[in-house]
Amino acid sequence: MEKRDSYIVLSEELEAMQVSRKITSSAIPTIGAVVEECKNREKFWVSNTEVTPQVTFVLYHASRNTRIIFQKMHTKFVRASELHLNPEVVDQATTVFPELLEMCNLLDSLKEGKTTPEMIGFIRKRVRSLRTTAQKVSMLPTIQEEVEEVDKDEMEQELKELADHLKANLV
Repeated sequence: MEKRDSYIVLSEELEAMQVSRKITSSAIPTIGAVVEECKNREKFWVSNTEVTPQVTFVLYHASRNTRIIFQKMHTKFVRASELHLNPEVVDQATTVFPELLEMCNLLDSLKEGKTTPEMIGFIRKRVRSLRTTAQKVSMLPTIQEEVEEVDKDEMEQELKELADHLKANLV
């Protein structure tokens, strides 16, 4: 399933579930596919050498936030029936989905385009808004959940690479 198709399919599934007021299991693999697309977007931005490290960090951070919110959505859909959260989870997902989609489209559009300080400032504001919306509808992972998923060795390596990149740009 292609990225754009995954988002369209998910949008249609969320809309249908909201109308029926019932969760369907078909949304679970679709959300999983979207999470994988988010992981790929994260990898793209963390390895991008075309922009400054400061810009890379903002775009990576925005990408990571979309992924962790979609992951939380996935977890909630998987557990919805056992926790009796039907249709509450659908309402939560449909509330945060438009902002998630906007951010994903924005980040993808910047892969080929030039970034400006105004655009980076806009992305920072949109990330704050996205996190606020996700938190309001219980789709934002807790700090503990966010920290648990961090691979300490990978993080150390990425920080080393970022520091080396910063040194090279400052010299």
